[in-house]
Amino acid sequence: MNGTNKFLLLKMIATQGPISRISLSEKTGLSKMTVTALVNEYIEKGIVYECGLSQNQGSSGRRPILLDIVADSLLTLGINIDRDYVRAGIIDLRGNVVVSNSFPMGKISNAEDFMKAVYVLCDSILKTSGSPKVWGIGVSSIGPISVMDGVIYSPPAFYGIHDVPIVERLKERYDLPVYLAEDTKVSALAEMYFGNAQNYDYFFFVDIQPGVGGGMIIDRKLYSGAAGMAGSFGHSIVEPDGIPCECGQRGCLERYCSTRAVLHWAKDNGADPSLTWLSFLDKVESGDEICVQAVKRMCHYLAIGLTNIIAFFDPQCIFIGGDLWTIQDMVVNEVRKEVMEHLWANDVRPKIDILTSRFLNNADYIGTAALVMENNLRAQ
Repeated sequence: MNGTNKFLLLKMIATQGPISRISLSEKTGLSKMTVTALVNEYIEKGIVYECGLSQNQGSSGRRPILLDIVADSLLTLGINIDRDYVRAGIIDLRGNVVVSNSFPMGKISNAEDFMKAVYVLCDSILKTSGSPKVWGIGVSSIGPISVMDGVIYSPPAFYGIHDVPIVERLKERYDLPVYLAEDTKVSALAEMYFGNAQNYDYFFFVDIQPGVGGGMIIDRKLYSGAAGMAGSFGHSIVEPDGIPCECGQRGCLERYCSTRAVLHWAKDNGADPSLTWLSFLDKVESGDEICVQAVKRMCHYLAIGLTNIIAFFDPQCIFIGGDLWTIQDMVVNEVRKEVMEHLWANDVRPKIDILTSRFLNNADYIGTAALVMENNLRAQ
């Protein structure tokens, strides 16, 4: 059977189920006969099931049978690599974390010791889950990385760890397909599969963490660009000759909008030098003048960056997520207001939504299940 058709069908059921066969035919453009054959194959394999009847009658006067995904039929070993910790877990087709564990970064200083720690973590997860249904490994990582070569290059402030051939090493150890992507791109996939993006075919995901990144979805497909670096939103210039960035440029968005940058500005302008991100969020909630001003400054620069994204990408929606926690709604509202005030051709372009992500700080972890589904199904 055609692998592309199988991919389209299961992706549609996963992201928009429960859904009927007739709706699948209409949305995918596949014939009713093709849809029926593919659905029957998935039902026989225990991946899809008939979950009830639609509330609406079909053209025949009968209520169509609805289909949905069997969440635990195909499981992903998901690995999320951050500057502060590495998480690994078993994640099902609905984005539910079945089992999870982590280890802190900081005491590891070379690629070999890093991989040994990853092996110990993953071995433990697989032993605990005891499931033979793991069909792939998804790895989301801070960048820079090479998707084509499967290598984590030299992320800034990553304890001297560099040039980690993580895809090759994981394939050798676990004999499973392994896929690597930057964390923000995986977050965009999470929003598409499991989040609030079911009604959007073109959207941009902004991830605010100690770094800032973006993921671009075009026609419900992740766009990575020629070198896999599309969506490097944090290194777009918002202040010519501005603050020096670790990337070598000056005035990068990340130097104004990341959690590190916001904390740094607050401390430079009179906030407690021992302030952490969590205590900063508490200060904002209580109305602390300096901390509230720091958030508004962040929103101003974020609005500049997103206005540029809208000008050249023309998305239907922008999702804002990451480590914003209790200030997520405040940030989205402030950014939405400023973007709409300065948006070019706002009187003629269709409405652009600027929304909160469904996820707080785990989209880049949960999305590894979507990363495996995207790649495994395309390979069939």
